[in-house]
Amino acid sequence: MGAAELFLLTKGHMDKFMISYLNNKPWLEWTREERVFCAMVYEQARKDAKRFAQFVADKTNLAFTVDADWDVGLEVCFYRDFLWHHGNSANGKGYSPKRTFDLCLFSEDAILIIEAKVFGVFKTDDAIKLKNDVVKVKELICRPDIKIYAVALASTTYFSNHDDFGKREVLDCFDGKITWSDLFNEYSANIFEKANSLYKSKPKYV
Repeated sequence: MGAAELFLLTKGHMDKFMISYLNNKPWLEWTREERVFCAMVYEQARKDAKRFAQFVADKTNLAFTVDADWDVGLEVCFYRDFLWHHGNSANGKGYSPKRTFDLCLFSEDAILIIEAKVFGVFKTDDAIKLKNDVVKVKELICRPDIKIYAVALASTTYFSNHDDFGKREVLDCFDGKITWSDLFNEYSANIFEKANSLYKSKPKYV
């Protein structure tokens, strides 16, 4: 069984764990760490990047060309690593070496930056950074013609609550949004249904 199959555990398989101090549940039942859930998305996307690009296009109505060669990145330290391969330092060029995108989709004509939340929320500071990133990435790769889209990934409850109570400018920096529930419906992986349920959830094992 490969890593992706281990990650995409069914509920029946989860119930087989017998570790008393974890309440006989696997760590996937405890974690709220966004990077874990993003890794699951990455595992699905890299199997068929074009399918994932089509999924994002369908959910966001963004007008990028799906029929293209696509690459997928996880925990993308774009400035740090792009500049390092060109013999430069991010710090020396005025870019943050720690700036990391949760997920990226790359094609010749488009870059999709996907920023995700599971338990937490997007903040004004996230919006400001993302607006700057769209400009900086184009400058760095010397491709003013390339289309760069920012996509928010969060729970259905988060987006619903934000529509009613959130600051509009926080999500205005995003060109589209997808939910963990959308991912569950696309890939039938229980881990995405779990991610969708975690926003504002209460502890279960206390």
